[in-house]
Amino acid sequence: MLHKHRIAAALLLAALTIPRAARADVPALTLPEALARARGTMAEFARGSERRLKAELLWSRALAALQPALVASATLTLARPIDSALGRIRSLDGESGSATLSLGLFDGSAFAKASAALAARDAERASATRDEEEARLAVVQAYYAALAADALEAVAARAVESAEAHRADAEARLEGGAALPLDVTRAKLEVTRARSDLVLRRADAADARALLALLCGIDGDVAVVRPAAPALPAADPDALARRAEDARPDLHAADAVVTATRRNRSAARWALAPTLALTGSATIIADPTLFSPNPDYSMSLKVSWTIYDGGARWADIREEEAALHSAETAARELRARVRVEVRNALRDLEASTSSLTSLAEEVDLARKTLDMAEARYRAGAGSGLEVVEASQSVRTSEASLVRAELDHELKAVSLLRALGDDLSALERP
Repeated sequence: MLHKHRIAAALLLAALTIPRAARADVPALTLPEALARARGTMAEFARGSERRLKAELLWSRALAALQPALVASATLTLARPIDSALGRIRSLDGESGSATLSLGLFDGSAFAKASAALAARDAERASATRDEEEARLAVVQAYYAALAADALEAVAARAVESAEAHRADAEARLEGGAALPLDVTRAKLEVTRARSDLVLRRADAADARALLALLCGIDGDVAVVRPAAPALPAADPDALARRAEDARPDLHAADAVVTATRRNRSAARWALAPTLALTGSATIIADPTLFSPNPDYSMSLKVSWTIYDGGARWADIREEEAALHSAETAARELRARVRVEVRNALRDLEASTSSLTSLAEEVDLARKTLDMAEARYRAGAGSGLEVVEASQSVRTSEASLVRAELDHELKAVSLLRALGDDLSALERP
């Protein structure tokens, strides 16, 4: 059993003495650079571009249906001899060309469908913007997670240094007869715990940086730099809620879906009306005749009205009315949810600000307690246990403060996201 403990201690010591992947040689990756790199590697951004392209094509097809159609054709006729009572007769070969122009003068359904396609294009654009904002938020969260992991690793490293110094002091005092062997044993135990915690923190930091590197398309380690705190607007809940309603891309998408569905319903209703079309054609033949002059042209005006189709058009109208009701309900629900999201984000940020103040005071008191415990221990009025407990308290409070500071900045980013601010601004240093 003792042999196993020695092996474990040797492995732990080796992990602590391994250099941190040459961190000094790793180029620093700022938040703007991370967002810019992620734009070229994350699938969400590629899908956003694809959705925008499809939205434009959808509108182009709908617009093309309203344009006049021009068709040109050519005919070559090769005659075959015919045997008859008068002998062998062969008609003349012929060539002819024609062009036909069709123009829909009035089709209420087609116009309404084109208008609906325009609204659908706007909805797809807004949805693509929303998806890209979610992708940016994921990169920002991964960046702050890497920052927090590195900061916690630094706290753990300072705890190891403090524990090592306390152990050396305890051993020196034991040699001078001013300490007990129990004090040295406790100091050594604290060193072991601090080293073990440092190994875990290093592993967490490496995992967090690896995730960030994956999102940014980087093969290898990265180093992160803490960005400036996001600039926040004035904290008026009602004004912020109205600002979010004007800026949120998901609300724009929901409103555009309502508009498109309303226009689709209009198109279904216009299908009950007649249509009016104008058609013109011209034909040129190589050998004109009396009955086929050259050029031959014609124009026609066609009125078409479907009187009865078995109720299919009425079914389409009812279907579009149901879809419109669903879209309007979803838009109202999303609008209410956005207002709640903004208020919750603002409330979380305010609570985080208060928590930061308390945690800063806690760290200050913990450090003062540690100083007093060390002074009492050196004066022979205190025990090593007091120093160990005070060191643990400092380590715990510093880690809590680090998490709270970075979490506070993340909450600020979340508030900006809830307000509909374009996080692409973070791509600019």
